[in-house]
Amino acid sequence: MRGVPRRALGAPEAVLAILIGLCGCAPAPDETRINVVLLTVDTLRADRLGAYGHDGARTHHIDSLARDGVVFEQASTPVPRTTAAVASLFTARHPHEHGAVEVGERLSAEGGTTLAEVLRDAGWRTGGFSSNGVASALQGLDRGFDTFVGIRELRRRHAIRQNWRPARAGEKERAEAVTDEALRWLDAVDGPFFLWMLHLEPHFPYEPPPRFIDGARAQDFWLYQEARTWRPRLGTLYFNLNGRSAAALPRAAELYDGEVAAVDAQVGRLMEALSARDDATRTLVVLTSDHGESLGEHGYFFEHGAFAYQATLHVPLIFSGAGIPAGRRLDQPVSLLDVAPTVASLAGVGWPASSAGSGEDLSRLLFAAAAAPPSRLVFAESGSALRPQNPSRVLGGRRSGRAGGGREAFRYVRRGRFVAVRREGRLALYDAERDPGLQRDVAAEHRGEAEALGARLADVDLLATRWRSVRDARFKLISIPEVTGTRHVLFDLLEDPGETRDVAAEHPEVLARLRGPLDAWTQAALSDPRGRRAEGSAAAAETEERLRALGYVE
Repeated sequence: MRGVPRRALGAPEAVLAILIGLCGCAPAPDETRINVVLLTVDTLRADRLGAYGHDGARTHHIDSLARDGVVFEQASTPVPRTTAAVASLFTARHPHEHGAVEVGERLSAEGGTTLAEVLRDAGWRTGGFSSNGVASALQGLDRGFDTFVGIRELRRRHAIRQNWRPARAGEKERAEAVTDEALRWLDAVDGPFFLWMLHLEPHFPYEPPPRFIDGARAQDFWLYQEARTWRPRLGTLYFNLNGRSAAALPRAAELYDGEVAAVDAQVGRLMEALSARDDATRTLVVLTSDHGESLGEHGYFFEHGAFAYQATLHVPLIFSGAGIPAGRRLDQPVSLLDVAPTVASLAGVGWPASSAGSGEDLSRLLFAAAAAPPSRLVFAESGSALRPQNPSRVLGGRRSGRAGGGREAFRYVRRGRFVAVRREGRLALYDAERDPGLQRDVAAEHRGEAEALGARLADVDLLATRWRSVRDARFKLISIPEVTGTRHVLFDLLEDPGETRDVAAEHPEVLARLRGPLDAWTQAALSDPRGRRAEGSAAAAETEERLRALGYVE
């Protein structure tokens, strides 16, 4: 399978576009402007790709992009939740800067200019294609796209297999349907274009097409059979509360890899179509993910969002084509926030000063003969704590619910064996030791504890309950809010990439050096009024149903 034909860095079109981007000159004519393809693979861990060292990967096409381009080995998402991460990818802003801080919330006009708007206004044709219902027009992520196809349109135009059951005759997987729509759009577009695609796979449940798995079909996997009947279904599953998730992990990880392979095949279809175009040598391809996935690390299974560990923050980031030098690997810490300013620079339009965020232009790194010193600090945070069944989170909740308008759907606090949950005004108390799934309300039996924890709920600031982190080229510091104060843990990512050992006591000077910037960034996030925007939405009920379909709401 051919990739996009490439030329050496001296190719006239590529050099012109690069120089224009670096100097901020006027846009080039259409025949020299680069095309931009931004591929976002939902829930893709960097370390499950062959290009990032996974021996069992079946990712030939993605690996080919990596060989032909520049690989950022230490890229991070700013938040491991799709809506906020994609909004950050598009705007170069952290969640508190663009305001879409919860999964499913809407990016407002005040949230910053998007990459699609920048390129469209400069003359690019823009098309967006997403199979994830919380990265769609409902969330305002269609801004700037001349054509936008989300899951609602995909379902109208294609018979798409539903989760938790085998495919029926004539049904397609989401990845295939998204690719079909993108290829149809490419066939009709000419002149410089910006194409964004989001594949939902490999989001849980991991159910790859039969040709990408070995052995029994995914839908026959006993884990999925039981998950249909467990109560709470996914909260129990994600935290191994019934002891079965750990046993299922080897098989589930194989299925996860199968879904990654299935997406890789669709990337191959796209690359073949791009290579056949007359403007193939002027096409830049950027591949990344909105966030990773936890496969049992820290007692967290088949999910993302609850913590700020590398399993869910570390994402692939590959730039390839349009004169990008081949075979370079850079280990500087970078962020998804850097993608939009970098693409805008390479396209020769520059990122608008009026929409400046926290992202940085990486274009000079792409072409530098010698890499710059890896001295940058990269910040990230967890998503909201959506599940009070989580034994490792003591404060949390979710502010947006079916009613929309920024209302708090629920908040919770854990202390000792008890968990108090206030859901839309009603207080419940659970004994997490005897009832880890939190199914039986014992508030009437423990009124004193219920009243005490209920009073504490009034003091819970949902934005302040997020875990927040900062990392440099070696160390990573995480702040963890708890009832009694904030706890800090420090990891040496070079020696301990799995974050299994807190080394704060061994490196007090590193703790002090990183804590100052992290505390300042946290305070900025908590005091920024954009992060506390409560925007109503007529589509709140539909958004809630999509969250439920993805397993975020039960």
